[in-house]
Amino acid sequence: MDTVVAYCIIIFIIYPLFCIIPAQMAETRGRSVMGWFFLSILITPIYTSFVIFFLGETDEKRKERIFQEEEWRILCRKLYSNKNNHEN
Repeated sequence: MDTVVAYCIIIFIIYPLFCIIPAQMAETRGRSVMGWFFLSILITPIYTSFVIFFLGETDEKRKERIFQEEEWRILCRKLYSNKNNHEN
């Protein structure tokens, strides 16, 4: 009886928690969170993590990241130039 309870805990609590890892990876790469969560439940979280890793970012997410990095560069240049102007 105790082993049945232990297996139920593993299947219904711990396994879905491991399936959150690929879902978070999908979110950071601009992919469907719920889709990858359910796919990792059906297949395995380890396999879907590798697939998401090798697929990489979507084009939209990549463009968004590049624009954000360019905004940071512009801000850093402004801060650096203001710092140099005040020192002179």
